Amino acid sequence: MNREDIIPPGETIKELLELYNYTQLDLANKLNMEIKTVNGILNGKAPITVDTANKLELILNIDAIFWNNLEYNYRKKLNF
Repeated sequence: MNREDIIPPGETIKELLELYNYTQLDLANKLNMEIKTVNGILNGKAPITVDTANKLELILNIDAIFWNNLEYNYRKKLNF
């Protein structure tokens, strides 16, 4: 598997942002984060922390465990 084939969890978040008609700035405000950090998460450069996963659960109505698992599996694949 090539690194280019590994999809970051942020891609799922991007799809949900479109669905909810949110911008990255909207999400940054809801997460109480800098937009630079949110952009890093969306592009797989910054991790989804446990705290962020809990906030995403409240904002996007998808369990934090889902976000934690996506992040874990993504980082695991990157290291192989």
